[in-house]
Amino acid sequence: KASSAIGVEDVVDYLGRLGVLLETDRAFPSLTGIMVREPIKGSWLAHPMANEIYMLSQRLIRHPDTISLKLLSGKTTYVHRRLWPELIAIGTAQEPWQLDALSTSAKSMLEKVEERGSLRMDEMKGTRTAKERGADARILELRLLVFGDEVHTASGAHVRRIETWEHWAWRTGFRIQVLPTPERAKEEFHRIVEDLNEEFGAAATLPWRHKKVSKRARVKA
Repeated sequence: KASSAIGVEDVVDYLGRLGVLLETDRAFPSLTGIMVREPIKGSWLAHPMANEIYMLSQRLIRHPDTISLKLLSGKTTYVHRRLWPELIAIGTAQEPWQLDALSTSAKSMLEKVEERGSLRMDEMKGTRTAKERGADARILELRLLVFGDEVHTASGAHVRRIETWEHWAWRTGFRIQVLPTPERAKEEFHRIVEDLNEEFGAAATLPWRHKKVSKRARVKA
């Protein structure tokens, strides 16, 4: 039975126990799964509870113990505060899976955001279209090189903003103290995701493991 009685603190409590939660998925624990109690076919935006799901997702994004980013399977993922040191350790490592085959324009965007700390897409000058700039920003976000979100401009428009992890931590008041090594941080995420995949019969993947997972899947097939 679908329920609209679920509040943001209920979701954050559940997220705290799991560590990560997808916005929507057929099997992996997700916000839509909590709300609707069954897999949603197609986009959740067409579901009768879409408005309630959206309102709760917005409260979750703004919650001080939650960060929302494209992490598992390239989809919107909520990560609990307890895993933020691991997330920052991975994001700031600049490992080969993050930097290999980055386009010249994406590298240039990364240099700009590292220089300034934070960068709004409407602040970028040059010949590239908004769509091209958006594509570069998305690649940087998917590789966890930056954190991205939407901000309101003075005119009321929504604009994409990307920022370094250090700038994000400063802006949100999250004190970066001792970080785990990137290897240990990745192992912790891998352990959590593998356990949840096994428990729920899901197949969520982490960005640094996509190639390995697809190879293994081909072997199994």
